[in-house]
Amino acid sequence: MTYIAKNYDRLLGLRGFSDKLLKTHFKLYEGYVAHINQMIDFLNGADKSTQEYDEIKRRFSWEFNGMRLHEAYFGNMNKDMEGLDPHSDIARKLIEDFGSLTTWEKDFKAVSAMRGIGWAVLAWDPQGERFFNVWINEHDTGHLSYSTPVLVNDVFEHAYMPDYDMDRKSYITAFMQVIDWVEVERRFLSRCEGNRSLRKLPLGGGRLKALGFSPLLNHPEKLGPAAPEMGIGVMPLNSNEIYLYDAQTDETELLWKCLVCGELKPRNGWALDLCPACGALKSQFVLVAED
Repeated sequence: MTYIAKNYDRLLGLRGFSDKLLKTHFKLYEGYVAHINQMIDFLNGADKSTQEYDEIKRRFSWEFNGMRLHEAYFGNMNKDMEGLDPHSDIARKLIEDFGSLTTWEKDFKAVSAMRGIGWAVLAWDPQGERFFNVWINEHDTGHLSYSTPVLVNDVFEHAYMPDYDMDRKSYITAFMQVIDWVEVERRFLSRCEGNRSLRKLPLGGGRLKALGFSPLLNHPEKLGPAAPEMGIGVMPLNSNEIYLYDAQTDETELLWKCLVCGELKPRNGWALDLCPACGALKSQFVLVAED
């Protein structure tokens, strides 16, 4: 297959980033895509006993990761985003792993400010079910095996010097203000599901399946038709909220649970908008899986 460079012109006008800087950065990214295609063509027809084959093969991961990390970086920025919702699923997991959002942010900024050229990455370890802030040196050194980058910050000089000269600290501040947390959470949730760990998010304990209110609810296009592929089912709660749950679960096992009194009712057997036991509003209900 031939890799095609993605268009990120939607970022033009991004607060804290000049259009000149962004356009130059887009061109650099397009170069990685072109080099990958050239390398693939060469390797497909190369004599595998030659030194040229060995050296291009060694270089491949550097170029490939340069392409993918730029796509993750551009993809997790947005002109029209609000800050991280402290009640979102990714925020709750960051609090669980780092103690507070402030502690996480301070650590991520510290990684972004480290001397050298590379990337600051919030990586999700699906086996350990926790986050790490990590430094990727250049493109190919420092990746955590089996982990998924969900938030990526480019801290090569070309990402900030045209606008900020040597003031990397101000660049980092500008980047933190344009993070697309909807996209970051989408990456997180898609990788959680593959590990069956959605139920383990701190949303009430037990075999809780619901993911509750999330920024995704205001941006359903981020979930859209990908939901079945991600193994996520979607169930309306009311006109403003939905629940996401593990689609591999038999829906007949799902129960509504009142968080006020603990009353449990079958999913299809609780048509009222109030808890029949205590009168709590349906906004106080969550979906759980029957043990």
